[in-house]
Amino acid sequence: MLPTWHYEPDPGDTELLRIAAEEERILVTTGSDFGTLVYLLGAGHAGIVRLPDVPVTERIALMTDLLDRHGSELAGAIVTLRNGRMRISRPSIPG
Repeated sequence: MLPTWHYEPDPGDTELLRIAAEEERILVTTGSDFGTLVYLLGAGHAGIVRLPDVPVTERIALMTDLLDRHGSELAGAIVTLRNGRMRISRPSIPG
């Protein structure tokens, strides 16, 4: 794990996604901007886990469960955890 504050000043979402992909890291976020970068702009990634609207107190338990149950499926996937539901998708690579 590498927290975003490691990169000061904040390089922005596009650069964070590029760094994560280059380092083959799965990016964990509460925002939706990274999905937009991938789906609409075709940005590369190594995987994204989105936790929109998930209270801070629930994030560690959800991530632990996700890794235990689906860890081998996360590379290259976009996972959204919301309202007790999980969606795993694999965006097609433009080309």
